[in-house]
Amino acid sequence: MVRIRAIALVALLALVAAAGGGVLGSGRAGATAPGNATASGNQGPVTRTCQAPRPGGVSCLARPVQQLAPSYTTRPTPPSGLSPGGIATAYGFPPAGGSGETIAVVDAFNDPTATTDLAAFSAEYGLPTCSTSDGCFAKVNETGGGTYPATTNRWALEMSLDIEWAHALAPYARILLVEATTTTFTDMFAAVGYAAQHAQYVSMSWGGSEFSAETSFDSTFTSYPGVSFFAASGDSASSVLYPSSSPDVVSVGGTTLTVTASTGAWKSETAWSSAGGGCSVYEAASAAQRAFPTYDQSGASCNGSRATPDVAFDANPTTGVSVYDTVGYGGGWFTVGGTSVSTVMMAARSADASAHVDSTYVYGPSIRLYNVTTGSNGHPCEPGYNLCTGLGSWNTSVGVLNGTTTGTLSFTPTSEALTAGSPSAAATVHLSVAAPSSGLAVSLSSTTADVSSSPTGPFTSTATVTVSPGQTTSPAVYLESTKAGTSTLSASATGWTAATQSDTVSPGPLASIAISPPSASVPEGGTEVFTAVGFDAYGNPEAVSPTWTLPAGDGSLTPPTGASTVFSAGATPASFTLTATSGSVSATAPVSVTGLTSMTVSITDASAKKAGREYKVPLTVSAASASSPLSGAAVTVQVTSSTCGGPLVTTLSGSTGSAGTASFLFTTPLTGTYCATAEVSAGGYRPGAASVSFAVTGSGKKGPR
Repeated sequence: MVRIRAIALVALLALVAAAGGGVLGSGRAGATAPGNATASGNQGPVTRTCQAPRPGGVSCLARPVQQLAPSYTTRPTPPSGLSPGGIATAYGFPPAGGSGETIAVVDAFNDPTATTDLAAFSAEYGLPTCSTSDGCFAKVNETGGGTYPATTNRWALEMSLDIEWAHALAPYARILLVEATTTTFTDMFAAVGYAAQHAQYVSMSWGGSEFSAETSFDSTFTSYPGVSFFAASGDSASSVLYPSSSPDVVSVGGTTLTVTASTGAWKSETAWSSAGGGCSVYEAASAAQRAFPTYDQSGASCNGSRATPDVAFDANPTTGVSVYDTVGYGGGWFTVGGTSVSTVMMAARSADASAHVDSTYVYGPSIRLYNVTTGSNGHPCEPGYNLCTGLGSWNTSVGVLNGTTTGTLSFTPTSEALTAGSPSAAATVHLSVAAPSSGLAVSLSSTTADVSSSPTGPFTSTATVTVSPGQTTSPAVYLESTKAGTSTLSASATGWTAATQSDTVSPGPLASIAISPPSASVPEGGTEVFTAVGFDAYGNPEAVSPTWTLPAGDGSLTPPTGASTVFSAGATPASFTLTATSGSVSATAPVSVTGLTSMTVSITDASAKKAGREYKVPLTVSAASASSPLSGAAVTVQVTSSTCGGPLVTTLSGSTGSAGTASFLFTTPLTGTYCATAEVSAGGYRPGAASVSFAVTGSGKKGPR
């Protein structure tokens, strides 16, 4: 299916060979490419080139923009369509692809100047030669013979397009042109069958209306499981053609490509409004297409039927490619569009990959595809699979693999510090590549915080912000949390690598203080440790260093300021309130100092007894309260020499028994005067003490003194 704009009458002998090529137009040395990225020159109304297909047949369906030059005898005009270098740069075609592969082009009727036109095209753009003499190019009829069909200038232009651009984009592949005798499906498929026996890739830039018996022709494709077949989706919006509708071929649709004029770099791509696409009436979708996640979304719902196209390339005549043909229309350079162009591009790109490209390959993770989501051919261009351009264009420059991410999300800043109950500073989500033409909806959620697009709220557990088409930064987002600690803000979008932001939430202003223990009963002379913890209005704990106070004369606090303090009780029973104050916030704890019961303590000694070189003196301590023995009291006896304040000789310890007494045995090798002081303590009692002095002589004790 070719769309053309005849530029001028050209004779082969007027061409000069040159290397290289710009984005547009001539590739000859010294030639200047036009200063835009689309075809230029005379332009007229669009008409059909090939006749409409008859029942049981196909058409090239080309629609040229009519030549408006004064006459067909005008001197040749340099080519002004997109050049091989321009297309290769825009889509990321490898520079020397196709080695070891054969691309078969199947068309109807004969192109008698195919070889010389291909040579002229190759010379114009500095491509490797491709001729019958070097084995690169061959032309046969539908059975492989050398008797060719009748010539028609309409199909000759189609053939020039197909073989020239197969060579342009896969310059080291062999090109086989197979010419069918007529445009009937019978002859066309005879040519397809021969092509499949002699090539790995078969390009079919033609089609006809669907018909009930079309599935019987599918066996031609399935008979050659190692061959890749490509068919044009058509040049009539929303239409479905056969063989494009066969699930055993790759259906190729059309886009409108925009490139940067100075470099040829891909700039944008939208659906071509006239490209074919839709749901087949007779064919079922392949398993790979049916399993693709967005195959059956609302705008492309074929309910299990074959959906076309699968992929797309540039096909709009206004962004068409340069073609050289000398058979019809006066001969010369043409700017050509249509899904004929996109189909041979797909065949060449597949040969460059040296891969078997079928439905499984296309819908798998092997091709970098740019998902075209703008424009329309009567069907909506939804993200994912659509009936405008299928999965999009094979583009190693800007495409992504199926099942992989379009890009990466990130936050600025990557972390934030919040105060409980107060909104955060503004944060934004950044995209590693610009948002698609439909914009990008980014979902936001946080583990403990709420999200809003306004610092004044409302704040909700989840939110969505939309990055505008072509932009890489979202509108500002804000967080608010009432829970102190750490929180994680997450951003996600379908087909994008998610992002997280780490947030730290500090407690809000001090709202209350809690004292632990909340109350205490402390005996006279005893101690108690009090600790203070602060809380904000949301119950989040926070460190606090209050000032501690109590009524004068009721004890002491050490230190008077800090997270904790030690209360030392006085010697007088009392009840009072302990206060912890920080700024305007304070807390209290009731404290009582309880009185102690007095005890009576005595200590006695018995006569010393000599045992060997040592003297042993029994000591007995008695403790009582209100004349009742005090059992379980702790007793410490310190024995000093000379006087009760003299040097310490030894310390003895124990506790009183049920009789209120504790017995000790003082042992010494020395005679002299000694003092034994007993100290007794028991819970709920004031400590008691008593002393006794005694002498140890050579014959034993002689005391007390």
